[in-house]
Amino acid sequence: MDGVFAAELDTPVNWVDSWATILRTNDMVNANTGKFDPRHMYGVTNHDVFRWPGIVNGTEKALLGLYIATLLLPGIPLLAWGEEQAFYVLESTAGNYLFGRSPMASAQAWQMHGCYRVGSEKYFNFPLERSLGACGDDTVSLDHRDPSHPIRNLIKRMYQLRDQYPTLNDGYYLQQLSNQTRDIYLPGSDGTRTEIGVWSVLRSRSVEVQDFTGVGQGNQSVWLVYQNDNQTIRLTFNCSDTKQALLSPFPQGVTVKNLFFPYDEYTLKASKTKLGLEGSDDVNGCMSEMELPAWGFKAFVPKESFVQPIPVLTKFLPGHDHRTLSKPDEPTRIQIELFFSAEMDCQSLMQGIQTVSTTQDKRQAKVDEGSVRCSALPVPETPSLTGVEPGVWSFAATLVDVSDGIHMLTIRNASATGGTAFTNAVDHFMLRVGEADNPMIFPNAASYSGDLLRRKEDGALQISHRAPGADRFKYSLNWGTTYSDWEDYTGADTTLPPKVWSGTDRQAWDGEHVIVQYWSRIAGSSSHAQHGDLARDDKPPRRFPHMFIHGPFNQYGFDAGLADEMRQNQSGIWQFDFMTEWPAQFQFNVWGLNPDGQPDKTGVFGDINNDTIIDRIPPISLLDNVVNVTETPPSPFLAYRIILDDGTYRLALIPVGSRWRQLALFLLLGLVPALSGAAGTWIFVQSFYRVRFNQIGIQERRGLIPQALRRKLQYYRLESGSKWSLRGLKPSAEKPSDMALAMDAGSHNRRTVLIATMEYDIEDWAIKIKIGGLGVMAQLMGKNLGHQDLVWVVPCVGGVDYPVDTPAEPMLIKILDKEYLVQVQYHILRNITYVLLDAPVFRQQSQSEPYPARMDDLESAIYYSAWNSCIAEAIKRFRVDLYHINDYHGTVAPLHLLPRTIPCVLSLHNAEFQGLWSMRKPSEREEVCRVFNVDAAIAQRYVQFGEVFNLLHAGASYLRVHQGGFGAVGVSKKYGKRSFARYPIFWGLKEIGALPNPDPSDTAEWNNETPAQDVRVDADFEAGRGELRRRSQEWAGLDQNPTADLFVFVGRWSMQKGVDLIADVFPSVLESNPQVQLICIGPVIDLYGKFAAYKLEKMMELYPGRVFSRPEFTSLPPYIFSGAEFALIPSRDEPFGLVAVEFGRKGALGVGSRVGGLGQMPGWWFTIESTTTKHLILQFKTAIHDALASKPEVRAIMRARSSMQRFPVAQWVQDLDKLQSTAIKVHEKHVAKHANGDSMVASESRSVNAADGLMVPGLATGPSSEIVVAPEHTTENEDTYRWPVRQHHGNSLTPGHTHPSTPHLISSLSPGQSPWTSYPGTPLSEGPPLISPLGNSPWLNQQAGSSLLSLVSVVGDKKDFNLQRVDPFFTDANGEYARAFKSKLEALDGKTSEDDLCIEELLIKYEKKFFNRFHDAKLGISRQASWASSVFRMHRSSPEPSIDGDDVLSQSRLSEDEFWLATDYVPPSGLRKILQRRIGDWPLYTILLGIGQIISANSYQITLLTGEVGQAATKLYVVASIYLLTSIMWWLLFRRLKSRYVLSFPFAFYGLAFFLIGMTPFVRDMKARGWVQNVATGFYALASSSGSLFFALNFGDEGGAPIRSWVYRACVIQGTQQIYVVALWYWGSRLTRLTEAGMTQRSLVLPSTAITPVTASVAVLLWTVGIILFVGLPDYYRQAPGKVPSFYTSLLRRKIVGWFFIAVVIQNYWLSAPYGRNWLYLWSSRHAKAWQVLLLVVFFFIGVWAAMLWVFGVLSRRHSWILPVFAIGLGAPRWCQMLWGTSNIGQSVPWAGGSLVTGALVGRSLWLWLGVLDALQGVGFGMILLQTLTRFHIAFVLIGAQVLGSIATILARATAPNNIGPGPVFPDFSVHVLPGLRQPWFWIGLFSQLFICFGFFKFFRKEQLSKP
Repeated sequence: MDGVFAAELDTPVNWVDSWATILRTNDMVNANTGKFDPRHMYGVTNHDVFRWPGIVNGTEKALLGLYIATLLLPGIPLLAWGEEQAFYVLESTAGNYLFGRSPMASAQAWQMHGCYRVGSEKYFNFPLERSLGACGDDTVSLDHRDPSHPIRNLIKRMYQLRDQYPTLNDGYYLQQLSNQTRDIYLPGSDGTRTEIGVWSVLRSRSVEVQDFTGVGQGNQSVWLVYQNDNQTIRLTFNCSDTKQALLSPFPQGVTVKNLFFPYDEYTLKASKTKLGLEGSDDVNGCMSEMELPAWGFKAFVPKESFVQPIPVLTKFLPGHDHRTLSKPDEPTRIQIELFFSAEMDCQSLMQGIQTVSTTQDKRQAKVDEGSVRCSALPVPETPSLTGVEPGVWSFAATLVDVSDGIHMLTIRNASATGGTAFTNAVDHFMLRVGEADNPMIFPNAASYSGDLLRRKEDGALQISHRAPGADRFKYSLNWGTTYSDWEDYTGADTTLPPKVWSGTDRQAWDGEHVIVQYWSRIAGSSSHAQHGDLARDDKPPRRFPHMFIHGPFNQYGFDAGLADEMRQNQSGIWQFDFMTEWPAQFQFNVWGLNPDGQPDKTGVFGDINNDTIIDRIPPISLLDNVVNVTETPPSPFLAYRIILDDGTYRLALIPVGSRWRQLALFLLLGLVPALSGAAGTWIFVQSFYRVRFNQIGIQERRGLIPQALRRKLQYYRLESGSKWSLRGLKPSAEKPSDMALAMDAGSHNRRTVLIATMEYDIEDWAIKIKIGGLGVMAQLMGKNLGHQDLVWVVPCVGGVDYPVDTPAEPMLIKILDKEYLVQVQYHILRNITYVLLDAPVFRQQSQSEPYPARMDDLESAIYYSAWNSCIAEAIKRFRVDLYHINDYHGTVAPLHLLPRTIPCVLSLHNAEFQGLWSMRKPSEREEVCRVFNVDAAIAQRYVQFGEVFNLLHAGASYLRVHQGGFGAVGVSKKYGKRSFARYPIFWGLKEIGALPNPDPSDTAEWNNETPAQDVRVDADFEAGRGELRRRSQEWAGLDQNPTADLFVFVGRWSMQKGVDLIADVFPSVLESNPQVQLICIGPVIDLYGKFAAYKLEKMMELYPGRVFSRPEFTSLPPYIFSGAEFALIPSRDEPFGLVAVEFGRKGALGVGSRVGGLGQMPGWWFTIESTTTKHLILQFKTAIHDALASKPEVRAIMRARSSMQRFPVAQWVQDLDKLQSTAIKVHEKHVAKHANGDSMVASESRSVNAADGLMVPGLATGPSSEIVVAPEHTTENEDTYRWPVRQHHGNSLTPGHTHPSTPHLISSLSPGQSPWTSYPGTPLSEGPPLISPLGNSPWLNQQAGSSLLSLVSVVGDKKDFNLQRVDPFFTDANGEYARAFKSKLEALDGKTSEDDLCIEELLIKYEKKFFNRFHDAKLGISRQASWASSVFRMHRSSPEPSIDGDDVLSQSRLSEDEFWLATDYVPPSGLRKILQRRIGDWPLYTILLGIGQIISANSYQITLLTGEVGQAATKLYVVASIYLLTSIMWWLLFRRLKSRYVLSFPFAFYGLAFFLIGMTPFVRDMKARGWVQNVATGFYALASSSGSLFFALNFGDEGGAPIRSWVYRACVIQGTQQIYVVALWYWGSRLTRLTEAGMTQRSLVLPSTAITPVTASVAVLLWTVGIILFVGLPDYYRQAPGKVPSFYTSLLRRKIVGWFFIAVVIQNYWLSAPYGRNWLYLWSSRHAKAWQVLLLVVFFFIGVWAAMLWVFGVLSRRHSWILPVFAIGLGAPRWCQMLWGTSNIGQSVPWAGGSLVTGALVGRSLWLWLGVLDALQGVGFGMILLQTLTRFHIAFVLIGAQVLGSIATILARATAPNNIGPGPVFPDFSVHVLPGLRQPWFWIGLFSQLFICFGFFKFFRKEQLSKP
């Protein structure tokens, strides 16, 4: 044997020297006798039985060892059981401890486990041979008490020699006579020599003390010769050479004989040596030659001392324990034959043979004497081993009467011929006979029987035995869990009692099964068992109820979510497809998890010896009973299929799957989401980033239903309260001419409509106040509504001369609890009664600025309060059928009438302006209500929207409450829909309809149908256009080129009109197109226009003769419109776009944006999918280039079509009439429906009727003129008071008589003057007082104490109004930034114009600087000054602003007091100041709030701190319920408390959760510890449910931020959150590995108290953060959210909200259950080190994430939609990630090359990449909310999503197919693809995730707030 075996104090390896050493060093005295008595024991092996026959030449080596131990060494020979049978089976338990313990009786286990696979750690190049294949040797399973075994006979011979020769038994004298040896060095011996050769040794007595005379052969010495070489050697010796002679202890000439077969004889020759043994003087003999087989030996004595050996049985046929297959109903005869080493006495032998049989029929086998044959063998057998005697004689006979069973043949002390020798032994041979299904005969093949178990007629089970040969049996009905008592076997059927068993549902089995175990006395074995099932003919045999696979991959069964149950195929083979990280371990477990939740230990099988036979070891064993899978599946395979044959217990690992399919899936998962996101973005660009080339103009949509019938049906739906549309507002009966006839006096169809506008046209006085579309519509209404009586309320502005017509009673209005007067006069023009309001508050506005500059300060509040109060007063004075509201200005007027109501319609000309005043603080709320003279309850119900007093919302609320939401319309087909989508104030309505504006010049007749038009180009007009263009160029001073492409822009120079885009784009257009010319004309409105004027002025210098700019109101000659080739209309928002119609009808084709009402005329119209400047510039340039590229003939046709486009006034009149009529009807129906009034409204509103003593204009006498008062009570939700509708008699609306128009014109008045009268106490400006035509009116006497309304009279010198404390606008009041811009224009060219000198981007930059300085000033960092009520606006007296801005405020004052902070203003201090300090764009408080969002990622993560990787169902239900209920709690607290409470309190619960986790190691009781952790989990869930509020409320004190800023912020927070979650999962995975290592229950035990300082520190930190936030949050968070009427109803009308809820439910149902398993994948590798995975995490979640952040930040500058659309296009990255991480497909990536570490890292790289995409999609979906909802709505939506998500999570755990594992939703594709693809749940889960994206795309684009 090769190896290092030397140890200290070892005896020498030479046996003689070793014995001498023992004699010198060991005590040989027998303590009992006091005599020298060597009793050392020597054996070839130890008691653990090293089986020599199992190795190469091991039997020969063992025999040599037995020779030495038995004959050479003095002492006691040691013989271990099995050596005499040459046992060679090794038990494969450990490589450093080799042994075999096979039983002597028959058993199958040692054959099943016989193929040794463990190897040897002790021996080098361990030469295993037979032990490797013992599992294929059937003799291993037989009985091993074979008396004829050759090794047994040889050992008998050695023991016989010890008996015959006393010197071999007791002689203790050894002498080495000679040796012929050499030294070799084996490779594993570490330099230790091994002596190889031949030894000659004398074994004799000690002459002085030993005398064996009279015992056997007495003192006869024995000469022992042996060799240890591995080959047969023939040696020759030189007897004359002392060193080379093979000396003998016997004298020369003596003939010696070998005591072992072949008993060879040699005559000794003389040598040169005299040894003098026992006093002899003879020369010792020498052997001249000898042949020794490998490891051969001989023992010589003089021939005369040789004793004949006793005879022995050398062979038995058919063999010991032979099995014979019997035939049914036929007696069996067996031929037997016995072989002996000597001729035996045949008769004596036959008489000495006995038989004993165990059979079912009790018959005994016997020898047929007539068949006996005795004879010598013709040729003696040739033995294969040294010293083994061959058979030379045989005895043959026939056994008869051999029944099925077990038979024993006994040969008692057989004698040789003549009776001279006997075997001196009783030898037993066993035979077995039976049918194939007899387990006693064929225990392997008959281990299962389909007929074993039957059911009796009474339902009881019975066993039908098939085991003749058995003596006793027992059975089990529960798979060996319990057995019956042993019973005697008779062969009769056995009736069984009912089964007794308990377990889990998974442990239960189908059908009835029995195991019967049999015992045989003859065989001495109970290793015979038979399984049987009841009525299982169509199914394969089974010997296990089920079989589960456990291992680290499923936490040894604790992880019930992974598939672990093996399945039987039709052949009965158990199969399981196994994919995990290689190398791997697993074990078989018959029962899986017990009811106590612990893995069963009674049925655990492994393969501890790697012999492919499963092993079952005692549960208390310290060995890991597992199957070790040490090799990765060979290429191209990916996984293993575990094969188990329960009949042989043999397992096999079959490589399956395809690593190339895995590679394909890897690429699909890694590339498809990203590519689909990119493709979705590209498709979006291709689909919507386009220029719509409108060659035709408006096209009427046609359908199968005739238009007239459609309108009737729509009207019917409208009448019945269904959804309404514009097309339902078109009557078909009346024509405009018919309506005009209704102006006749006495008509009963006239309707009185009150209109109040600040833009108007009093035609006969030539007074026109017009700056926009509303002014145009006012002029239109005045001229085309002749069928109605109009009461038109208008304010008198400064700088305009107003004639005096009919003075009326002044209006008394209340502001800030004081009454003020507004003078009134009436002027009648045709059917219009103008009600002119005059007071200094109105006179401060000008003809060019009829509106207050701001909509949020005290000055504007006073103005609009007076305006609405006067309108309400006018409604009271006139019998009005309907109030037509235009925009926000007059929306509060109907509220002053409550409890009465009046039908209203609301036209939206520009919903961007809404009239907003702050109501954040109670003082602000009280003050604004006092200014507007509106009760706080009324304001809350109608006007308030959140923290804002919103005028436009008042109009929408009025329609919602009193007209069921009907009556709001936009001025174009698209504008109403976009307004409804963009502005949350309208979401309480069902929708906003459309009342498209007409072309005022289109006054021709119109019918309902659009006739086919024959479009013809006007050749004369086309021919004359060159001259028109030349005249235009001449007028503008441009180069006169009739063929030039002349672009013209006419309009207000403002951001809305996009004049800055023209200035940005045209330098490059001019440079690339020499034929292009540009004319821009219009007034400057804002900084966009101002900077555009600067740039256009510079362009006039750079491109002389090609650019003309005039930034002022200019009267244009008509040839400008007709001579231009293109009209530029790049509006960012355009409700109607009349300019496109005007230009188009006159020959200029439109080039502009397709927003609002634009895009209907022929032209090139670009879509606006993003409001970013880069996007607008790109789109605008594309449209310009497309227009320039068009052919002249195409343009001519388009001009011809433009001239024929119709926007008829008549159609608009009819639509308006139907709108008003329907509004009146809806109002009446609503009043009738809600008969009970609203007591709150009735008590708080002043009822107006005749008893009030006021003169009501136009009141006629008679019953028809009675004022009807509505009931005094309304329902809680709706105000149902109405203004009565009456029939009109006559067309006079004045009090009693008509006043003719006064021809006298008074002089122009400055602001503050009244044209008619002044009142005592009213300070007026310059000019003499005028006499009022009213004279000494009693009414004036009553109001003598009231003053004329002016800003001064209301405010005086007070500076402490809340409404005076408003933030400044950025208007560059001191020209600082304008000067900087003008200096930059020196570098203007085509490239810089769009980049460095882009106007909007520069203004954004300048505005940011301005507000940063303002922020610093508020913090006290910069100089402080006083607040201004309305500082940064254009000066009132200027008819138009100068583009240089010098007319604003004096630069000296602005430079000193830039922000006009109040003198008593106290900047924040302490924490409040610190938290508002910025790090970049991040105030410090936003970082702390970001922490709240980061750590609220998921309540699931708290379980990671305890070592739990999953939550039990009950625990999940509890945690999810806490999360659900506390989400609702946080929402209710948010609605009622100041925001700082809900943003600081959660940190207290976070800290408490971490603190409790840290305390758990100190809790000794395990149950109590679990409860502490449960409470901590509950606290974390409670705090975590507030996370949505942190998202919705962060950056709360900021105004609107660019999309790219939100992208950046969201990405930073999301990325940080990912890192936090990764860290927690790493901690959880570490504790999980401890669980796996112990293969025990997850005991929730933390490693040690070392965690306590960490968690305690975290807890203190979190508590500190909460305190800091509570104390230091800015003012924005120190207020409770304001009320939002109809909030919950409005949410349901936002489709994106409903879809978001659906998405949350879908995602949580399908993806919440595998969430933990998915994250566990990241840290689950045993090959990749933690630091390697950490580097990957850093790379992806920081590096890649930052790259994504940068890329989308850059792209968002041009495409604000980019991140949401890309997120939508990603599809289902989380689903992909979970498929990779949970379905086992990603456990091992062998194709990655290199080491196993490489594969692990590659797999996790894909997972992290998909995690980045998933996080990016989450950010994108969050951006969808940010771009479609307000903060307030987002807060509710996210809270609602938490509630729904919790419910979905609970339902998922209870019902989802992947509730505890990947299940069929994430099938394992590692082996096969098609079975997974056939899973319906796979497709349902996938398509449901993709369906989410479809809905988001559908609704996101339509409901963006910023999209025009």
